[in-house]
Amino acid sequence: MTATTDRDHGLRVEDMGPASLSNTHRLRVTAPDYPQAFQIDVSAPAMMQPGQRLPVIYVLDGNWSFPLVAQIARALTLGPGGLPPAIIVGIGYAISGPMAFGATAALRYRDLAVGVDDAHIAEVKPRMPAAVWSDEMPVGQGHRFMRFIQNRLKPLIASRFDVDESDQTLIGVSLGGLFVLRTLFEEPTAFQRYVAVSPAIWWNDCALLDTESEASAAGRIAGRLFMGVGSDEQAQAPPARMVMNLVEMAARLRANCSDLKLSTYVFPEEGHMSVPPAGISRGLRAVFAP
Repeated sequence: MTATTDRDHGLRVEDMGPASLSNTHRLRVTAPDYPQAFQIDVSAPAMMQPGQRLPVIYVLDGNWSFPLVAQIARALTLGPGGLPPAIIVGIGYAISGPMAFGATAALRYRDLAVGVDDAHIAEVKPRMPAAVWSDEMPVGQGHRFMRFIQNRLKPLIASRFDVDESDQTLIGVSLGGLFVLRTLFEEPTAFQRYVAVSPAIWWNDCALLDTESEASAAGRIAGRLFMGVGSDEQAQAPPARMVMNLVEMAARLRANCSDLKLSTYVFPEEGHMSVPPAGISRGLRAVFAP
């Protein structure tokens, strides 16, 4: 720690290093079947009773979304009828430096999607630095990523924190929202609460609709789900049909899934990049509502 004097303003200034959230832990996790390490951020309540087992909220896109979800969840525990204290787990990538943002964006296409949307990949890949998206990087490996979360990450978190394994939530935005919905349809008992903000239902010619139809026919969709989208997203990317895809998906689920407690919301005057804070806040309140 170094101290300096700001003579212009009469202040003594101390450099305390990088800012961080209080009561958080960061783990670097290397899995044998992944070439890069994961960054796992964990937020725990400031005060916990001995032996108290808490709900766990898993956050996709942890590099971007973990601080947001951690702070929103903490705030929501303070009001009457709010969230219970919970452990927040952000799933991100241990990448730093000038290429970090691009590398993280590229890895989302590998881990959060299933199958390949050739037209979309052809559009976005040229914008990515070759150093972070090589021809060897696979796309659409969402099933492998789900196995990592279920078989490796969840047991690790349970071994280090007092978690209630019967009360687990999954939150995702955009491609993360797509991953949330696919997990609900394919492995509905993996989590009990699901929050999908601006889900990319359009991915791969809306292949998710076939997954939903199969799961609905088998009667295996259950739990609590919130889906939210910004009203401006429809105009921002007309071919993606962000609002209409969500509205139509909600209608299908309400018609076919009696064991699913579903709530949805279209946020006025919000776009794809502005809606996550509101979507996460409303989503958490919805899935934890009595």
